[in-house]
Amino acid sequence: MLQHIKKAFQMKNLAKAIAVIFFCFLMLTIETAAYFLFPQKTRLDRILFVLEQDPELFWKQRSNLNTIFEGVLIKTNGMGLRNGKINSKKKKSVIRIVCLGASPTFGWGVNENQIYSFKLEQMLRQKYSQQKEIEVINAGVIGYSSYQGLQLLKKKIIKMAPDIITIPYVINDVDKYRFFRNNGEKDEELEKKKDVFVKIENFLNRSNIVRIFRRIQANIRPVRWQYFGNNTEGQYFDMRRVSEEDYQDNLEAILHLANENNIKVMFITMPVNLPKTGNVSETARSQAGKNIDQAIELAKKENIQGAVHVLKKAVEHDPFSSRAFYFLGVYNEKLNEKDKARNYFKKAVKNELFECARLAKDYNRIMSNVAKIENIPLVDIIDQFDKFHENDGRYLFLDPNHDTIHPNRLGHYIIAEAVYQEMIKYPPFTN
Repeated sequence: MLQHIKKAFQMKNLAKAIAVIFFCFLMLTIETAAYFLFPQKTRLDRILFVLEQDPELFWKQRSNLNTIFEGVLIKTNGMGLRNGKINSKKKKSVIRIVCLGASPTFGWGVNENQIYSFKLEQMLRQKYSQQKEIEVINAGVIGYSSYQGLQLLKKKIIKMAPDIITIPYVINDVDKYRFFRNNGEKDEELEKKKDVFVKIENFLNRSNIVRIFRRIQANIRPVRWQYFGNNTEGQYFDMRRVSEEDYQDNLEAILHLANENNIKVMFITMPVNLPKTGNVSETARSQAGKNIDQAIELAKKENIQGAVHVLKKAVEHDPFSSRAFYFLGVYNEKLNEKDKARNYFKKAVKNELFECARLAKDYNRIMSNVAKIENIPLVDIIDQFDKFHENDGRYLFLDPNHDTIHPNRLGHYIIAEAVYQEMIKYPPFTN
């Protein structure tokens, strides 16, 4: 009797094992088929391939990558940084410099030996080869704001015991949107995620099946999903990822943390090479705002045609109002005018870039003021780029038609040279 029970138990386990193996084989087959049948990936797909969610930092670059991204080879180390292996314990004889930052620091679209951190290390080693050991670490992470930079400094960079850190954050601070958890809240308002949920989501994000499902899902969702990534009825995000007040607080917190750990800080004002608008008077902006509020009230009463009419008056007053174009897109979609809606959403996105360009000036001004008050060295790359363009004329960003934000090879060299010239004026290089 016991033998029969034991045999039945073994058969049951065998059946379960076969079912699991078959399921895994089936999923692998579907994954492979999805990869070959739907090979085309959107730009966002390509970005998310090199990123993964993080419980506290929101996201980070995937570790030990070896892939082609934006036309160049990308290799990351065990920390997900575009850098060689980093010794956890720094030798006393080494001067360690950590370049914090976002995608321009990461080296978007340029080879590793063209990035300004790499060039800076070469310049410093050439000058001090006989006296000092130099190590420059590229800690740039795609999409990072000053808030994320502060958290990265706390959790990982301090442990590296750097002698100097460089801080160039601005481009993502003035933005409204994130690669993950894009919900209209400021960076500092996002709650930390549990590690187990992050691991599950990271696993799903790498699946071709999930990617195709999301693409299909996007095609059946409202048109605004393709441009703004949210489906909250009638909502328009006004909040920046990092407000001006929070930006200053983050810079001061970075300085305080660095001072506590005997780390020198250098600020870098980076150019935000986005299109700029013409001037609109405050009176015209105010009137446009009133029109938009009136249109929203009309829409609540189901008078969509009336709302569209009033919004068109709003853009006559302020042709650069992203909010007005956003609601024109929403309400035209309600009227089943999808082509018109798509065009309005495109204009809304374009005008968002105008606003980012305007705000970046204010944020860079904040950085300059903090540097003066705290007596922190500041490298003005905006001024360096302007002077070079006046004298030479060559373009310093990747592509005037498709990518005007990220510095090209020449731009990185100019950044490296400017940082180098300022850095050698201070300890530990003057010791």
